[in-house]
Amino acid sequence: MNARQLLEECFRRFITVKRVGDSIELEALFPEDLPIPEELIEQVRAHKSEILLTLDHDEAADAMLLQSTRRLAEAWPEGCDLDTEAWVDHEEQLNAAYWSGDLDELKSVLEAQEHYALRVFRAYKSGVRNV
Repeated sequence: MNARQLLEECFRRFITVKRVGDSIELEALFPEDLPIPEELIEQVRAHKSEILLTLDHDEAADAMLLQSTRRLAEAWPEGCDLDTEAWVDHEEQLNAAYWSGDLDELKSVLEAQEHYALRVFRAYKSGVRNV
């Protein structure tokens, strides 16, 4: 298993994974019913450096996504609908970029998505409906 697969396995087993300094903390959400298997602990130890890098990436990617979402929320005109094929395409690209592990790609996709949304918002405010 690679780091991403181990994190997904923890998720499926209702185990939270946190970075604590240079360590990894595992916590079973339902320890009586679903304790952390010793073999999973060993696999996490064996892939510790990869998991730490993955957790760092996920934290940075989540922060970028949250910042973008906040910028769009501030600019979003009431009543404006982004439910278009172009928006769906942007969302699919965003999903792929998020999981790619490439923060530069994610940044580029977020910028393109925001650019598109802001164009739609400007057109909505001016009364133009075809963007």
